Amino acid sequence: MPTQEDIARYLYALSADCTRDRWYNDILTAFKSAGGDYETFRAWSATAPHRFDEADCYSAWNSAELSNNPEGAAGILRKWAKEAGATFDDQPSRARKKAPTAPPPPPPIPGAIPPPPMPPGTAPAPTFRPSPGAHRKSPMPPPDTPEMQAYIERCTANHAEAEAYFCGERGLSPETVKAERLGYDPEIHAATIPYGFFYCVQRLLNIPADGHGSKYNNPQGKKHVYHAEATNQGKRPVFVLEGQIDALSIIDAGGIACTGLNEPQEFLAIARGAAPGYILVGDRDEHGEDAAGKLKSELRKKDISCEIATPPPGIHDINDFLRKEGREALSKWITKEETRFRIAHEPPQIVTIRELEEKISREGKDDPNELIKRRFLCRGAAGLLAAETGCGKSSLIMQLALHWAAGIHCFDFDPTDALKILLIQAENDNRDLNEEIHGICRGAREIEMLALSTLARAKENIKIISDAVHSGESFITFLDKMLDANPETDLLIIDPLFSFIGCDLSKQGEVTNFLRNQLNPILKRYNVGALVVHHMPKPARAPLPGPANASNATYLYHGSGEFANWARFAVILERQKDSAGETFFKLTPAKRGERLNWEKDIKYLRWSKGYIYWEELDHAPDVPQTPETRAEQREQEKQTRLLEKARRAADLLAPGESMTITQFREAIAGKLLISSKGEIEAILSACIGQGYVIRREPTKAEKTTNAVKWIIEPPTDETDEPAQGEFF
Repeated sequence: MPTQEDIARYLYALSADCTRDRWYNDILTAFKSAGGDYETFRAWSATAPHRFDEADCYSAWNSAELSNNPEGAAGILRKWAKEAGATFDDQPSRARKKAPTAPPPPPPIPGAIPPPPMPPGTAPAPTFRPSPGAHRKSPMPPPDTPEMQAYIERCTANHAEAEAYFCGERGLSPETVKAERLGYDPEIHAATIPYGFFYCVQRLLNIPADGHGSKYNNPQGKKHVYHAEATNQGKRPVFVLEGQIDALSIIDAGGIACTGLNEPQEFLAIARGAAPGYILVGDRDEHGEDAAGKLKSELRKKDISCEIATPPPGIHDINDFLRKEGREALSKWITKEETRFRIAHEPPQIVTIRELEEKISREGKDDPNELIKRRFLCRGAAGLLAAETGCGKSSLIMQLALHWAAGIHCFDFDPTDALKILLIQAENDNRDLNEEIHGICRGAREIEMLALSTLARAKENIKIISDAVHSGESFITFLDKMLDANPETDLLIIDPLFSFIGCDLSKQGEVTNFLRNQLNPILKRYNVGALVVHHMPKPARAPLPGPANASNATYLYHGSGEFANWARFAVILERQKDSAGETFFKLTPAKRGERLNWEKDIKYLRWSKGYIYWEELDHAPDVPQTPETRAEQREQEKQTRLLEKARRAADLLAPGESMTITQFREAIAGKLLISSKGEIEAILSACIGQGYVIRREPTKAEKTTNAVKWIIEPPTDETDEPAQGEFF
């Protein structure tokens, strides 16, 4: 019969770097059946450190069944060892001068539970290992009994062992271990998590987290919601998680948390609609996503506010987040998710006009949310750019994006800084995109003389996502994940809206739901601005009338007029032909264009010859005279004359001087020699609309008679000039 030394020699001839089936069903079973000891098997298993797991090894050893033929098991081991290349003599072990021994056991696993303290004078014990069978569940006292309270107190008294697990392995702070009365049961090698004073759950530390066996032991098999009292705290959103350790991780980082994803019925029984709401966080796996989705559906049926949050990429669960990234990073994530929830669910704040003025005064003149100067585009809002199919919308958008990402104006759209841009597009493949970028960069170097370093910076600041799959609600979910993975984003570009909206564009209710109820909350949640590309009907309509009717262009889109109503700004790109038959384009800021402060109300663009690049023309091209263009020209001339008269009328007011509106009308009639009441009213409206003068209510001292309705005076230095003349 082979000795223990022989069996150890056979074992060490084999490689521990093998499959789990080979390690457990073949080698472990044969070695244990042949009379081998656990320490030798553990030391051999640890020679493959990337596969070795202390708890799994111990559990497997205790669960392995013995063969009734020890000598046969030893023979099988010897056969495997020879097949692996080992050679053995046939002398009995007593004839050998020195039998080989197994290498010493490896050092203790970092973070493992230390042995219980030994009485003075006692030889130190090896790394703590429970007695055989201790990995199995052990009955606990019944809940809600004095015996359970005493059990919790005994386990809580084991401070060192509890901190070794909860702090050393799970990353919690000692303060949390103490505050939550976390403990350790040495008899069954389990961490204990009390639910108050009369209920407790055991986390069995010798059960591996691989799906083989339950890791938790609940008294009498009952499930309860951990930290159930959090559901009624009423102050902040509550994070609802799968396990107690994840909930403890949120609490450790300053959040409010409970379990519930694995106890949905118990959670739904105590969830309250009066609370701020719940943020559901499952693990990054199929089970976690499914559990969060189902609980969200049930909470919505009860009209309870809730949202789903997902751990960042590369993070499996919240405790994994705490251990890998640290408490500060988890705390920032909690704050971000709470902010997202509040934006989506909290009712609007009610403020008085005085409070609003004070808030703006505290913020200062510069708007921290401004993205395109003069507040043309701000965070949390979106604008539209529309053109016919085939006009080159995508290349124009790319040219704007490359300039804005470098912090440079393009066609007098001036960014406040170098913007971080996320472009989601569906119409161009990678080579199309590369051609656009190559042509635009060539034009920027040759025509604008931009440095290569400037363009390189711009390229780093733009991320492109090509997506031809998502639309409607699935696109909103996808967009949520993309912005969550790219939190540095300043500006989102969606090109084109057709690909992602997923509804009938002619139905205002469906369009409103997508734009206002789904897309808007995403923009506010992530504090980003958006530029949305849309289509105009084709064939194009006749050339638009002059600037006086520029607002008509706001509604030149496929689908509902809600597009124009929703957008903060609207820009129209129209294709036209000049008198020589050459193509050019009119770029019209149809909504909020006054904020851009352009010298002219329209810019004229053309494609560069030879490569993809947009150039601005320094004058309006000559176009064939048609009834429409002649009418446009007459209208422009009429507007020019009116504005000139309005400027002259404004000059009738000396600095600091004021008049009643009646006196101002009389001055216009007398000084400008205008007798037509209609023309006087047009001049007065132009003065006020263009911001040349200010109309205000009279003070008590100025209101000498009931006929004094309004006072006219020059604009003050504090007037926000870009907003004058703008109608919302």
